[in-house]
Amino acid sequence: MLAVSASIARICGQGSLPSAFVMVTCPGGSISSRSVGPTRDTASRSRKWFLTPRQVRRTDGLRMHPAALPADELLGHVRELHTRRSGPGGQHRNKTQTAVVLIHGPTGIFAEASERRSLAENRRVAIRRLRQKIALEHRSQVPPEASRLWRSRTRGSQLVVSAAHEDYPSLLAEALDHLQAQRFDLPRTAKVLGVSATQLLKLFKRNAAALTALNTCRLRVGLQPLK
Repeated sequence: MLAVSASIARICGQGSLPSAFVMVTCPGGSISSRSVGPTRDTASRSRKWFLTPRQVRRTDGLRMHPAALPADELLGHVRELHTRRSGPGGQHRNKTQTAVVLIHGPTGIFAEASERRSLAENRRVAIRRLRQKIALEHRSQVPPEASRLWRSRTRGSQLVVSAAHEDYPSLLAEALDHLQAQRFDLPRTAKVLGVSATQLLKLFKRNAAALTALNTCRLRVGLQPLK
């Protein structure tokens, strides 16, 4: 329950992360987190770990949301663990540590991938999942207007992007930052971002986890969930 509550608090921009986490493998290969004292992972290999990452800023002087960073820059703030996972692939699956767990140092948010056969392929999947989780769970400063990326993705009042596109996590993060500033009021936020409320909602409806995160925050401020 503690891990679930901490995750909801992050999504809605409330509370802070516990000082340390231990990752617990759940049935089916999923991972949960629990607040603990300092821990040391001795079973898995770590690629790199930066405790004081360089802060990346936008052209307007505000700190860039980590979900908007290019993959190579984001990895500079990430600890990478390699381990084994059960699943498809038969007896050859567990002979090498091809599962990848990425932990974002500044936030403690993590993601994993183990379904692919190679380390490089699992890393790519894990990076995509990590960017989306950071977009949903980490809130940052709100810019006075829509970013250049957001404006480049609008056509009139429409927002053009697919959930599979690399820009999707960045746009999710920006939308949630503005929504938080507007107490998750969809029409007011859409007006600030220069799109229709319908288009803003469609951004979240393209991904089930994103819509769940939005509705969780709306419920916390007394608003009805959206469908």
